[in-house]
Amino acid sequence: MTVSRQNGIIAPLLRRGGLGHLIKTAGGRATCGAANVEIALRDVRDSDLPTFWAQTSDERAQHMAAVTRGYHYDRAAFDAHWAKVRSDPAVIVRTVLADGEVAGHAAVFGPPDEREVT
Repeated sequence: MTVSRQNGIIAPLLRRGGLGHLIKTAGGRATCGAANVEIALRDVRDSDLPTFWAQTSDERAQHMAAVTRGYHYDRAAFDAHWAKVRSDPAVIVRTVLADGEVAGHAAVFGPPDEREVT
């Protein structure tokens, strides 16, 4: 995975051409290049939430999302959702870092025999 800054938001870009190539934006166009990005996971911090909100509330992201919820449109609902997620011991949630910058989040949740990843 690599990341691109657009409108102050770090957005993950999809892989193309195998593990060694990634889609990158250059002047609004996609180009291919070699991957050299360090990816890491860590616990979610309060300081990550503004980035998550920027990603979640982005109109283009909402348009592409298969499913949206009320917390995608309302900051108070977003904050309540994240408070619930972070306090639930059955949910494993981590911040995804790309080259040390917040790029998104990943979570595992659900009953042990029916775990889901997002």
